[in-house]
Amino acid sequence: MTGPGLVTGPAPARQAGTTMVLVMLAMLIMMTVAYHLTIAALVEFEHSQFRLVHGRLEHISRAATRQAESVLLLDLEEAAAQGDSGNAGTPGAASALSGAASPTAEGGDGGETDVTAVTATTDSMLDEWMNPEALSPAMGEGLQIFVEIVDEDSKINLLGIFSSQEDEAEETREIVKRLIDVAFEGTTHDIDFGEATDFLDSLDEWARGSRGSGTPVPTPELKPTDAQESDETYQLETALFDDDENNYPLSLDELVLMGAVERHHLDGFVENGEHFPGLREYLTLYSHLELKAEPEEESEFAASPFGQPPAEEDEDADEDEITAASTHQGLINVNTAPLAVLRAVAGDEIPRSALELVVEFREKIHEFDDEGFSGSDSMFSGGGFGFGDGGDGGATGGTDDEEDVTDFVFSDPSEVFTKIEREFSVQVNADSLAREAFEKWFWVESQVFTIKVLVREPTLGVHRNYRSMVWRMNASDRPRIVILRPLEPYTDSRRMEDYPGGGLDESRLEEMATDRMIGTR
Repeated sequence: MTGPGLVTGPAPARQAGTTMVLVMLAMLIMMTVAYHLTIAALVEFEHSQFRLVHGRLEHISRAATRQAESVLLLDLEEAAAQGDSGNAGTPGAASALSGAASPTAEGGDGGETDVTAVTATTDSMLDEWMNPEALSPAMGEGLQIFVEIVDEDSKINLLGIFSSQEDEAEETREIVKRLIDVAFEGTTHDIDFGEATDFLDSLDEWARGSRGSGTPVPTPELKPTDAQESDETYQLETALFDDDENNYPLSLDELVLMGAVERHHLDGFVENGEHFPGLREYLTLYSHLELKAEPEEESEFAASPFGQPPAEEDEDADEDEITAASTHQGLINVNTAPLAVLRAVAGDEIPRSALELVVEFREKIHEFDDEGFSGSDSMFSGGGFGFGDGGDGGATGGTDDEEDVTDFVFSDPSEVFTKIEREFSVQVNADSLAREAFEKWFWVESQVFTIKVLVREPTLGVHRNYRSMVWRMNASDRPRIVILRPLEPYTDSRRMEDYPGGGLDESRLEEMATDRMIGTR
């Protein structure tokens, strides 16, 4: 029997159960919050660590890029020391070797040649900038770095198809068409001749401002060239009519935007264990440059950041106006052009086997590495091309009385077929007209380069690729490096084993760094 004020037994048990549930629920919430906070802290820590590492890799890449630029400038300084204009010359000018006993197109004497004189007046595999091991600085703290310089003048200038000279424009179109046809042959991504024609048609439409069905993207007005400004007809036409065909591509990436090619065609790809370079390694937009004078105040370009008067601290700049010759009008360096470019220029008039011999002939320079050949002095590598013990800058490259390393450098395009016929005891099956048509597209010097840097942090397994593009200008006052494209990260389609020098395995990189630090190079 119960009455007022009496409490039954089950009530405290129910309260204890409710309390336990609430405590467990609170603990679950706290554990969930703590777990999420821990995960967030770990993620933020990792992000911070990777940002720190990437920032560090970028700073190291900038330093490596500056060093590579110095190596490029050293070539011009050697040219000045030889008393020759070196890379500032124009096509057609004699590329004399400053009195050196250079082999000639008529045969040469095979005698000893001043290596410095040859590297000062030509750009080839003999030059320091072509040797990645000489460019890659030794880095401490376990970092690995690989630097290479790619010759933009070894490529075909795509903008040549828009040349005002109809004959030149048509020839360039055929060359580009053949290049696209042969670039990926034997792969599943091959582009046939018909698709190459569609590629050029798409490029024509793009230049006319066609951007598909979407909203047109405003394009910057291009500055006229010196030749256009001096052409009264050109001035008259632009004054009376709208020239709608001046939306030329400013970057090769536009080829993908216009739908002419896929990304793997531009950047390269790996198939069946083999790396195939992309069109970026065969085409360029930067091998025909000129230095424009400062625009007048009434010029429509005067408001551009590039047309502003010098700042107050640079008031004396007007007294020493920088002048420099233009680049080599899009001519290709025959000492560095890849096989696909040689085939595209040659067409069917010159056998492929002869062009393969040209590449094999140039690569014979590498056979002198193990002979202790030393070229010009380098402030970075302590020696020249190869694995010698230094050299005095005036050493010759010959390993005996019959061969000289400079024999494998073309000092003029007219030497190409003469030299390979003599070296390999063959006869190139091409008449004189075909040879002249081939040779007119080439030169032996380079001025525009892409600097590529790979930096790797092996502990974290992090690596970054960077690149920049420069114009090595022999200006009126001094040699200069003009930045065409600043340092930027990019994705390289190559695997580690695809890099020059037989791969970038960790032991090889450590060996390279050790060799440089102890001065064996």
